[in-house]
Amino acid sequence: MPRINADTIEEHRDATRRALFAAAHDLFGRFGYVETRLSDISDHANIGRTTFYDYFSDKEDLLASLVEESLPEVFDGLINEIPRSLPSRDQ
Repeated sequence: MPRINADTIEEHRDATRRALFAAAHDLFGRFGYVETRLSDISDHANIGRTTFYDYFSDKEDLLASLVEESLPEVFDGLINEIPRSLPSRDQ
C-alpha cells in the first residue's frame, strides 16, 4: 500500500507532482537534461521510479510540463521588470 503524505489523495498527488518538478529543476540545472536519468529524478523526489509514470509518460513529458508550469511566473517576472516610466508603446 503506498504511503499518503497528506490529508487527501489530491493533496498527496499535488505534493508528489511538485516534488518531481523540484527534483527535475534541480537536477536539470546541475547535470543537464540529457545526463539526468528518470531514476535520478525519482530518487531525488523520494518516490519509487514506477510512481513517476503515474504522473508523466517520460522525461520529455516531465520537461514539457515543467516548462508549462513555470512560464506564467517567468512572464510575470519579465513584465514586472519593464520600467513603468516608459511610454505605453515602449512598454
